[in-house]
Amino acid sequence: MNQHMTWRKLTLSILLLGALPLAQAQAPGGAPPAQDQIPAPLFEQLDVNRDGYVTPEEAKRSAEVTARFKELDANRDGRVSIDEFKKGMQDKM
Repeated sequence: MNQHMTWRKLTLSILLLGALPLAQAQAPGGAPPAQDQIPAPLFEQLDVNRDGYVTPEEAKRSAEVTARFKELDANRDGRVSIDEFKKGMQDKM
């Protein structure tokens, strides 16, 4: 029984340590966008500084994204998060 508790504590400790980097990751200016899924390749190409957002300046690398930037920026904060990008591109299909 005692050995069972030791293994349980060890397993819990490993899980908590593995989650620590996720808890520490935060972008400047607030919480980062949800990263539960791998970003679309186009989003990765546009997000030059890898902050998790595409700015109007970064969007200039794609004529389509530039043309649709205001539409993609659903919360009107002047940048497009990966969630906004995915939703906007999915709505297009």
